[in-house]
Amino acid sequence: MHPEPFIEIHPRDAAQLGIIDHQLVEVRSRRGLGKFPANITKAISPGTVFVPMHRGSLWADNAEANTLTHPQSCPDSLQPELKACAVQLIPVNVETTTENYQLLSSQW
Repeated sequence: MHPEPFIEIHPRDAAQLGIIDHQLVEVRSRRGLGKFPANITKAISPGTVFVPMHRGSLWADNAEANTLTHPQSCPDSLQPELKACAVQLIPVNVETTTENYQLLSSQW
C-alpha cells in the first residue's frame, strides 16, 4: 500500500510550519531523529502526526519511526507499548542547506 516511509501532517499544521506535500521533514524527539517525506492530509487530526513504524529503514536512511520512541514493551506478550511521543518538525530546505554549506566552505 505504502512502499516508502512518510509522515502524515494535517494541512493546518503543515501551513503553520511552512511544510508542503512531499517535502522532506526532519522529525526530532528526545530519543532520536528521522527524515520523512510529508503527506499532507485531513485524515489525521490537527496537532498530531503519523509515521508507519514498520520497515522504514528498508527504504531510506534515517526513516525508522522506532528511533523516535522508547523501547518499552509488555513483559508477557513483548508487544511494543503504544508508539507515541512528542516531536518537533523541521522542514528540510535544500536551498538553505546548500547556502549553509557554501557559507562554511567559503570560510576555508
